[in-house]
Amino acid sequence: MPNKSYSDSLYFSRKMLLSKAYFKLTGSSIKVLNIFFMKRKVVKVKGSQRSEYMTTNNGDIKFSYKEAHSKYKFNKSTFGRAIDQLIELGFIELTHQGGGQALDFNKYALINQWANYETDTFNISKRPKTVKLNDSYLKNFVNKIKPQK
Repeated sequence: MPNKSYSDSLYFSRKMLLSKAYFKLTGSSIKVLNIFFMKRKVVKVKGSQRSEYMTTNNGDIKFSYKEAHSKYKFNKSTFGRAIDQLIELGFIELTHQGGGQALDFNKYALINQWANYETDTFNISKRPKTVKLNDSYLKNFVNKIKPQK
């Protein structure tokens, strides 16, 4: 009999699935959350009496807009709204804001703030929005800082 592999299994707590925050999630947000759970790396804690598992890459989970589109067929706005909702309801947090440069992706952590949703201890900040500068703004800015001849 082959060794049992846990890489094909996902664990969701009943408490999370029955929480008020989970019931607020849209269908796309639930799909994105499931993908975050698939992306976490879980190892069994050695020496523990009971079957205990630990996530080893929490805070370092990468999920780019490009991957969301190419692999999972999410359009950019749907994926962005799902990420915002998961942050606002306490399921994930942004641990690193990628700069849009090659290989500089956003990094996330799975968190349990959803359990405090609609209580006094619930405290989540929104994801910072990326400022996009249009071409005319950049040209005006560059013209202002150019040295005069």
